[in-house]
Order: sequence, then structure tokens, then C-alpha cells
Amino acid sequence: MLDVNFTLKEKNNSIEIHRDSIIRNSVIEIIGDNCHLKISEGCHIGGNCYFSIKDCTTLSIGSNVSLSRNT
Repeated sequence: MLDVNFTLKEKNNSIEIHRDSIIRNSVIEIIGDNCHLKISEGCHIGGNCYFSIKDCTTLSIGSNVSLSRNT
């Protein structure tokens, strides 16, 4: 991970990132209770990606996914 900004608020939240995944220049925001983020193996996330997970939400990103955001 390089230049990743995490915001975690409230309780019972989790973040699971597989060790083979790469995350750069991104924002991960979790606001609310019981929110979960899972990033599987082989993912490449960068280019100003912004994840906002709120109240009782689970976001799962499957294996070998590439994401970026052009701003």
C-alpha cells in the first residue's frame, strides 16, 4: 500500500486485504456499524479510487480485479 487514506468510524467494522493485492493513491472510508471490506488476491487498485462504505454494508472485490479513477 502506498498513499492510502483510511477513515474508520463507529464499531464492528473490518478490512481484509490479501497480501498479494496492490493499493495506491486511494481513499477507504468506513462510516457506520457492521461494515466490511474484503479485497481478494491479485487486485490492483489505484488512480484515486474512493471507497465509501456505510451502515451494515459489505463490499467484496474479487480476485485479479483492476480499478482506477480518472479525475
